[in-house]
Order: sequence, then C-alpha cells, then structure tokens
Amino acid sequence: MSAAASDSGDKKRKRADTPSPTQVLEFLKICGKLKKTARTGWVRCGVAKHESVADHSWRMGVLPMLLSDVKGIDATRCMKIGLVHDLAEALVGDITPHCGVTKEEKSKLEADAMARIRSSVGESAVGEEIVSLWEEYEAGETAEARTMRQSKAWTCLSFLRAPWARSSTLRLQRGKRRYGHRGKRGELPSHEPTLRNQTQIVWAPYSLSRECAFCS
Repeated sequence: MSAAASDSGDKKRKRADTPSPTQVLEFLKICGKLKKTARTGWVRCGVAKHESVADHSWRMGVLPMLLSDVKGIDATRCMKIGLVHDLAEALVGDITPHCGVTKEEKSKLEADAMARIRSSVGESAVGEEIVSLWEEYEAGETAEARTMRQSKAWTCLSFLRAPWARSSTLRLQRGKRRYGHRGKRGELPSHEPTLRNQTQIVWAPYSLSRECAFCS
C-alpha cells in the first residue's frame, strides 16, 4: 500500500471518529437542557433558588482540579466523569430516591437516555467514551468513580452555603427530616473534607450516603 493511500485511510478513520458539525450541535442542544433541569432534591426541600443540574455538573467538573497532586487518582478522568455523570438527566430529569421510581427503573431510563445521547454523535469514539465514563461512575468501582461519587457531598455543601440557600435553611431541614435525614433545626450539615488512603474524599461526621440522598 502506498504512503498516500495509507494517509487517506487514516484521514477517513479520523473523520469517522469525529462527530460532524450537525452532530456536535445536536449534542450541545441536549447538554443545554441541563441548564433548565432543576435538581429535584432542592425543589422538594423548598429551596426557592435551587441550582440546575448544569450548575452541579460544572462544580463536579472543576473540583477534581484540586486533586491533581493526589496519588492514585487520575484527576483528568475525574473531571470527565464529573461533567458527564448526570448527562442522562437532560432527557429523563433528576430522579431521586423519593420520586417513586425503583432503582431498576431509574437505571434503565438513564441507560436508554445515554444510548440516545451516544447516537446523537454517531459512531464516534467520543460517544463511546462518554457512555463508558457514565457507566464507570454508576458502577462506582474505580478510585476515580468513588472519588466523584463522594465529591457530590462537597458540591451540595457549597450550594448550601450560598446566601440564597441559607435563607431556606429551615425549610431544608424540615425537608431533610421528612425524607429521613437527621439534623437540628436551622443547622447546616458540617461536612469536613479529608483524604483517606489518598484515593477517595470522605466527609465526617455525617454518613455520605445519608446526607446526599436528598440532593442526589
């Protein structure tokens, strides 16, 4: 095979791995829906100026920059996971444990949504990567996935400490008690970040799963 033919074949493969301009716009259109998708937990707890899923995902994407020097964690991969971990919600909305949807139903709805999102960018390598990163987060087995699943508590805390969220603290605490969360009236969760085994972020003294259930 001539060098020219080989170069031509390489270019075709690269084109196949890159979404077309139309596919890029369609993908961005889907992502844009997250800007108007409210985080259900805040709405149910009565926080008037709630954040959107896009707000939350941006924080999740930026946070790993602070972990760049932590051994055993690929901060760049964490950033990618943070950006796509809730991407399915652009099509199915933010489904919490209190929405009357079983875990099995939620998993199927989100998996189907991710399949649709993947198809929006054609048979490109980036589509496969997005789905792979989402599946990695859902499985929660890698150091990066565990780190990002726990990082959700940090993003919740950063929102809670915003002035507009503080004004809704009482209603938030009532909502937490209603949905099975502990905490004194008017008291914000006091998560404190630490690094354990240099592979994951943990918060004490609150149980991560309990504290984040209402805002996941």
